[in-house]
Amino acid sequence: MPLNYSKVFREIQNFASGAARLKREREKQQEKALELLHGWGEKAEDLRYRVAVAAEIASYVHLAAPTEEPINATFPPPPTENCAERVLFLAADGSQIEPNPHGALFYALVNVGVVVMAGHETPRTLIESRFYDPETLLENRPDIPLQRDLAERQALAKAVAAWQGEPKAEQEWRDLMDGLPQPEAVVTLTDGPLELWGAKDATGGFAEALKEYLKSLHSLLAAHRQAPPAVLTAGYVDKPHADPVVQLLRLAAIGETATPEQIKAELERRPPRFAAISDAALFRRLLAPGERSAIFRLVSRSREDYTGDLALHFFYLNASPTTGRAAIARVEIPAWVTKDPKAVQTLHAALLWQTRHVPNAPYPYILHRAHEEAVVRRGDRETVERWLTGALAENNVPLGSRSAKQILKDLTANH
Repeated sequence: MPLNYSKVFREIQNFASGAARLKREREKQQEKALELLHGWGEKAEDLRYRVAVAAEIASYVHLAAPTEEPINATFPPPPTENCAERVLFLAADGSQIEPNPHGALFYALVNVGVVVMAGHETPRTLIESRFYDPETLLENRPDIPLQRDLAERQALAKAVAAWQGEPKAEQEWRDLMDGLPQPEAVVTLTDGPLELWGAKDATGGFAEALKEYLKSLHSLLAAHRQAPPAVLTAGYVDKPHADPVVQLLRLAAIGETATPEQIKAELERRPPRFAAISDAALFRRLLAPGERSAIFRLVSRSREDYTGDLALHFFYLNASPTTGRAAIARVEIPAWVTKDPKAVQTLHAALLWQTRHVPNAPYPYILHRAHEEAVVRRGDRETVERWLTGALAENNVPLGSRSAKQILKDLTANH
């Protein structure tokens, strides 16, 4: 029997019986949080002070800090007409084959799909693949998902550099970007946070990956400074679960005044205030279709890595075209985008235009296409392993063997 069905069934029934109570508690917390959001809309300076104290007390915080826009502000959807002509879109998405230490072949692979949309022409595509051999895996122990995320941003930087005529650009990138129309803005997108995630320790190569990642962001910033056109980069987080704005409201809930001791007590409070709600739940109530929230600065343990024009910011977007069912996304952007209201409006319009391509699925079409290009399917894996097996045989290198554990797992999987 694959599951203890009776136990799982009982636990589902217990959850469902309390779901109505949890729903009422969630709605109560949402009302209180919305009340605070509106009540503190014009108290940015006080909130920034509280965030600064909280960040000094606890390095692990993941908080939103107010910018120049009131925290309860909403911005209507800008016109999306002629976005195809006005904006050059680039997106990158990746997938990977993780190394299997129990398999007969020990290797890994990162695959990145790049898509370019300009005017009304057919989207252009390019695929970058990197094979990790056993020696590289054993010596460097790379974090493969981390390398995938890095490769996505590097691909966008390469594409923009080739488009701007970088002499050192490889021919395949020149071919991809050749002959494109001159837009008013370039929008580069990846799926997920703009902040690079990974285990920040000595293994996995995070420090080196971060260095290369920041280099790619600086490359995009340099391209932006050559404007026009503006180069706007963003990370798109669909259906987010994080709560940096809710955490900001926890600090507001302390009262009209807050001492460092009170802020520390709030950070240590268990369970945390508003524990039942996320930012998405909050902005689902606040944002009408197509609207965006105020821009917030992200205060996290990575803030010292992303400074100046690279400082991380975000806003929430209701990508839904209709009322009744909100589609909340968090859009992460660097500081250089936030400094120009026209750039923010252009990005807002461009994202809405992208999310209107597929009915009932308000998600940037170009990111979906990039995923389709990048995904590694079973046939791809089988081809790589067949080539690897053949190359080893040609060079008289004995093939490894599966572990006993893997042999038994394979037997179970086949029955």
